[in-house]
Amino acid sequence: MKKLLVILCILCIVPVKAQSIDVDRIESDGKHQIMTTTKGYKIEGEKYNFGLKIYEDGHSIDWLLLVSSFNPIPENTIILIKLYNDEVIELSANNVHTGDVTTSSGYIYNVGRVGYVSPSTSATYYSSVYAISPEDLTRIDDYGIEKIRIGTDLKFVEEKWLYNQLGKYLSKCRNKIMKRLEKNKSKANEQRSIYDGF
Repeated sequence: MKKLLVILCILCIVPVKAQSIDVDRIESDGKHQIMTTTKGYKIEGEKYNFGLKIYEDGHSIDWLLLVSSFNPIPENTIILIKLYNDEVIELSANNVHTGDVTTSSGYIYNVGRVGYVSPSTSATYYSSVYAISPEDLTRIDDYGIEKIRIGTDLKFVEEKWLYNQLGKYLSKCRNKIMKRLEKNKSKANEQRSIYDGF
């Protein structure tokens, strides 16, 4: 019984990575961008981060799937998403950015009473976005993601999930974005001029 209590206490203390809004701003072209935090999933042993973002201009909303990794993501990358009802969603990269990121190896070793930290290293990080329709997001909500394949025609990585982990995360991200949009619209309706009541 004590072991169970200790495990429950640890689970309550350990932070759980949940989706939240990471970016909410008006871009220079006047479009409203809302982006969620990303969450990492292993695909063939390599970590890929996934999230959602939108651009909204008051008339339409463009939904984008975010995928980033230290594993190379070429400009012509395709993502195949297989749902649990055997439907396949195909997405093509419409933007890929690369940048060098300084990473710390985090390795500390001691010689006697003196501690040494290994030097940081630089690595290339790849960020990509894929246009995804609201209908495809609804299908992910309804059926869940069984399998994903990321790459080019001849070179790709893939992963299969038993419990729809990625699909559940993306559905929660979509709900967060929709709630933020509703909140922003209600605030816009309440806005007053700087001169009102002054």
